[in-house]
Amino acid sequence: MIMESSLHGDFRAMLKQYARGYLEGVRQVYRSKEETMDVLKKYTRIIDPQVLSASYDESYQAIEKEGSLIEAGVQVLLGEQAKTDSRARNAKPGDFLDPSIINELHKEGFIKALWATK
Repeated sequence: MIMESSLHGDFRAMLKQYARGYLEGVRQVYRSKEETMDVLKKYTRIIDPQVLSASYDESYQAIEKEGSLIEAGVQVLLGEQAKTDSRARNAKPGDFLDPSIINELHKEGFIKALWATK
């Protein structure tokens, strides 16, 4: 989720709930290929099982299981943005990331409990 850092305090509770829901969804991706492929099929309208399976496999490898923020992903976006906005050339990925909500969920034991349940 992207937003101005000045708004984090106003929306922190909502951001935390969003992160919880997102991580629950990630758990489902890891635990149920069939259900995930059904969702992909519904929203992409792709019916070819091989294409769906390949999409699932790619997503499975790309999604961070515990919600860690990856600077390399932001760097790719900055690289693309730099083509049309010179400010992006000097931007640092870390300036756009705030791991505090994910860290809080770790400290509360949410993520550990999420992966402990079946």
